[in-house]
Amino acid sequence: MVGMLQTDDADAAVAPLSITKIRSISIDFTIPIQMVSTRLYIRRPVLVGSWTLYGQPFDGFLWACVPVFLVVCGASLWLLNWATVKNGVNDHCILIEDAFWIMFCGIVQQSTIVEPRPMSGRIVFFAGFWTGLILFTCYSAILVSILTTRQPQLPFRNFEGLLENPDWNLGVRTNTALADALALAPPGSPMRLSWETFVGKDPINNLPSNNDDALNSVLKGNYAFFANKEYIIYRLQRVLPLKQAMDIVDTKTDFLKRGIGFGLQKGSPFKNLINHVLHKMTQKGHLDRLKRKWWPNIAREPEGAYPTPGFKEVFTVFIVWGGGIVVSVMLLACERFVFKRGPESTPATPTMLPQKFAFRQDISG
Repeated sequence: MVGMLQTDDADAAVAPLSITKIRSISIDFTIPIQMVSTRLYIRRPVLVGSWTLYGQPFDGFLWACVPVFLVVCGASLWLLNWATVKNGVNDHCILIEDAFWIMFCGIVQQSTIVEPRPMSGRIVFFAGFWTGLILFTCYSAILVSILTTRQPQLPFRNFEGLLENPDWNLGVRTNTALADALALAPPGSPMRLSWETFVGKDPINNLPSNNDDALNSVLKGNYAFFANKEYIIYRLQRVLPLKQAMDIVDTKTDFLKRGIGFGLQKGSPFKNLINHVLHKMTQKGHLDRLKRKWWPNIAREPEGAYPTPGFKEVFTVFIVWGGGIVVSVMLLACERFVFKRGPESTPATPTMLPQKFAFRQDISG
């Protein structure tokens, strides 16, 4: 259309042409009828699981403080109970391993059959139980928040990040202002390097002639499409099926923001008249009403799905389970080794159980 205006084959190009300095040398433009921005569009990335998911609610320092807190509370409970037994205040002796087990049950909000009897021990137990309740509540709340707000991680957000992914491709519509913006960008800039690295190596596939072919390439994966945001939104809301539209996302970064207008011949006598009419339509709100009619903001959301964790996320639980089994087997071997080397114990005298029936044999002489 720009060429037809230059060769006098057309008086006006009633189409949304991007207003650029290069085009302004050859043709004239009306006042902008809309402001558009450009973004990179890619296929929605897959939500990648992490085996450290269940460790994310607490940082490393807090996780290190939990066993220290358990040791301190368990040792305090055992020492207080030992002091009360020694002073004759209490006759119920608690083993040190039982003291640690009592405090562990308090932290994980579980009950135990062994309980401290002196008041000092109960105060320690109450303090540990209350601290465990706070930690347990905070951990549960933060974990639920992480599970419900997990979002897939974008591979990149701009051209600098795209250049770090050589296995990707970059597409832009051929014979457009956006293609010129990449090809004529300053040498050495990320946009110019992206043009030379991606578009230049495969111009047949990376210079599509329409948006639909480019979006189909995006759906295949590892393909970024550089396009006007407003035009792509229209196709995602009004043209593509819901499933395909939900699989296409942008990188949330605006690169070029420019106006679009109608093209006219250089020095056209219709320029002032058309600008006057467009100015009146803008003042009366006609352009905004037309935009809302043909570019409606339709909220198209994917079907609701719970962010259920997979095996990779719960793998930490299996690590704890396997580690517990390994530690228990090692302790069993140590106990067997220790008791086997100890002094031989005196065999216990068997006790006679009372007989339920008695028999008597008479001896006759």
